[in-house]
Amino acid sequence: MIRNFTRTRFRHVLLALALAWIASPAPLTAAMRVAKPNIVFLFADDLGWGDLGCYGHPYARTPNLDRLAQE
Repeated sequence: MIRNFTRTRFRHVLLALALAWIASPAPLTAAMRVAKPNIVFLFADDLGWGDLGCYGHPYARTPNLDRLAQE
């Protein structure tokens, strides 16, 4: 009786693990992945298009924004 109970319990646990493995989301392959766009919002008060180094301002040093504009 106890031996039969442990076999039944083992089968139930094995079945539960198999169902959990089947139902879990499979890892996406490289072909299935969709690249999300990178969007950056910059909020600044009184910033014009010529006020950044990447747009030719002679004194403003904006290396991080320059790198983003270059990419």
